[in-house]
Parts: sequence; structure tokens; C-alpha cells
Amino acid sequence: TRTVTIDNVPPSAPAIVLDESSPFAHVSGTEIFLNANETGSYDVSATASDTDSGIDRVRFPWGIEDTSSPYEAGYAFGDLTGSQPVTAFDRAGNSAAETFTVTEDTTGPDAFALTSPGPGATIVDGQAVAASPADAGAGVGSVEFRYCAGTSCSFGAGTPIGTDSSAPFSVAWSGQPADGTYTLVARATDHVGNVTVSNERVVTVDNSGPSGSLDVVEGAAPERQWFDAGSDTLYYNPAGAGDFAVTVTTSDPAGVQSVDFPAVSEAGFSGPALTDSSSPYQSDVYAFTSANVMAPADAGIVVTDALGNTTSLPLSFARDVVAPVGGSVSYADGYD
Repeated sequence: TRTVTIDNVPPSAPAIVLDESSPFAHVSGTEIFLNANETGSYDVSATASDTDSGIDRVRFPWGIEDTSSPYEAGYAFGDLTGSQPVTAFDRAGNSAAETFTVTEDTTGPDAFALTSPGPGATIVDGQAVAASPADAGAGVGSVEFRYCAGTSCSFGAGTPIGTDSSAPFSVAWSGQPADGTYTLVARATDHVGNVTVSNERVVTVDNSGPSGSLDVVEGAAPERQWFDAGSDTLYYNPAGAGDFAVTVTTSDPAGVQSVDFPAVSEAGFSGPALTDSSSPYQSDVYAFTSANVMAPADAGIVVTDALGNTTSLPLSFARDVVAPVGGSVSYADGYD
């Protein structure tokens, strides 16, 4: 007795796996991108099944046939391009095919600019530096950010800030250099090693508080008060009532957001706290009377810029109730 099995059913279509270890090749599903300006190799493997007569062989491009599992073939850059078939045959001669695609990519990502910080921005430590380059081929693999002092920067001369290998591409610029003008630049690298350098972006680094100086606007009894700008000290004589206001002249690259004047509270000497958000910056009225027996404690006037940097300007008070002593008068022509 002889048993004959009829097999008219093709095997399953081969499941193709592309494998590469080169920095100039990139696999996306059943498509492999290759930088044709470089050299390298990659592998193509396939699995297939047949429930009747079984798999006889798998044929790869260039007529390479493998008769034993795992079914595979290797290729060098430049061997193949475009759509390529992989065909599985069963022992009854039935076949099924699937394809993979080889795409040469020698073009860098599209031209791009930084998305953060904005042009001419004034920034602080920890600022996010970001870009969103696009690439129609292998896709963007990473973006590296650098900076130079001044108003221009070539990527090769720049100091590294950091690299991000996944979108959205962004790094925190921490440990910034000294305050001043800097230029940012980025380089996008696609998955097969093609590169594009961004447009330059000039920014100002500002990690210092505003500069500032104090002055006093004398009110009642100006003869009983005097402000020494060298020591930021108000000398006053509480022999009678008097009052004054404190002014601040200040500037900052990012702009001044506010000036916080403190409350002063001492027997016979008082004044409320005040936050002034517009120039000219001036306190509320501070007043003293003859009831004062002790100078108020030193105070600090806090100036805050638009980025949150602060400067504290010291203000001291000195109670002066002692008349000058000593001294003499002379007359060049004598005295009659």
C-alpha cells in the first residue's frame, strides 16, 4: 500500500527580519536605510511554516537559497536597492513570497532652527534648549546642542551642552558660564549618520540679580536727617518729627520685575512694607518722632528681575543726637 498526500497549499508567507550593527544602517520594520557614502553589511533572515509537506528552502535576493532553518543571507552596502523578494518553497513546490525594501539615504535632516530659547532671549541656569528637526529618510536619531561666547558660533568650536536621542529633542543648560552674550547652535544626526547644523541663536545669560543704588527723598524736617550714599545709612535726629521715602535706581538685562521695601517698626520710628513694580521705584513714607530712643535694625530692600534673580540692597539707620565737638575758627587777616 502506498499513501499519497496531495499538497496544493502554499506555505505561510515568510516573516522577514532585518538586522544591522552599523551606525550607518537603520531598520524600520521591513525597510532598511543605508548611508551609501559609507561601507557596512546587514543580514536578512526569514521564518516560514508549512503544515503539509514542510519547508524545503527559502530563496533570498541574488538567488541565495538556504535549505535549513534559520534561513538567512548577508549583504554589503550597495548590493541591493529598492523592493526585494524573499520566497519560501515547500517540498511540493508551492511557494509564498514577502518583500523588504532597501533605501539609500545620503541626505541630512531638513534645515532647522532652535525652538527654545527664542531669539534674543535672556535666560537663567537650567534653561531648556530645544529643536524639532525633521528627516524624510531614516529619521532623526539625535540632536546635540553647543554654545560659544559672543554673537557667532560654529558647531565644531562650540562647547557641548548635551545631546538628546529621542523627540522632542531638548536638554537643560545647567552650569552656565558667566553672565553675558552667547550663541547657541545644534547639530541633528539622522539614523544613518547624515548631519545638518542648525541656524545660530544669540541669547543673554543672566544669573545675577539686578544692580541698584539707594537714595532718600527727604520729607518733613530735612534738617534733622541726612543720607550717606557711601554706606547706605540714614542719619537722623529725633528731636522732633520727620519723615522720608527711599528710592531705588536699578537695572537688569532681563528687566526689573519689582522692588520690595521692608516694613520698619521701632518705638517712635515706623513705616509700612511696599512692593513697587514700576519705575521710579519708591517706598511708602517712613517717619520718626521724638519718642524714638533706639535706631531701627538694619533692613534689606530686595530687587527682583524678570527671571527671578534677586539683589538685596542694605539700608542702615543711625540715631544721631550728639552735637559736633571741637573745631576752631581762624581769620586770615586777623580779628578786631
